[in-house]
Amino acid sequence: MSDLELPGHHGTVIDHRPTCDCGWHADHPSETRADAESEWWRHALIANEARPPDWLLVKSDVLREQVTEMIRTRPEAALRLLAEIDTWHRPLTQHAVAAYRSTGASWTDVGNNLGITRQAAHERFRHLDT
Repeated sequence: MSDLELPGHHGTVIDHRPTCDCGWHADHPSETRADAESEWWRHALIANEARPPDWLLVKSDVLREQVTEMIRTRPEAALRLLAEIDTWHRPLTQHAVAAYRSTGASWTDVGNNLGITRQAAHERFRHLDT
């Protein structure tokens, strides 16, 4: 048994078959332990590359907490701030979807990353494919 670690991923190789605590597992055993570990590393590095940086997630959490507090104490200012965020949030989301789709990502992939269905992603962003 061999343990493998990467932020957000813990892998194990049993009988030349790599698995990850995120739910991923190889479709079939590898010929050698080294091949199985290499397959796990490919999975974990690709998955980690798609994950937003922790420092940016922390900033997002702080912003959400501060806006939530502002809604409670200064709702008019909160509303103006949210309107400002909306002016750059929507275009950035559209650019990100278009960039992701240009890599060959499916509408299911887009929906999964946005936390919506494939159908909802297609309905909302289909105009970007034209």
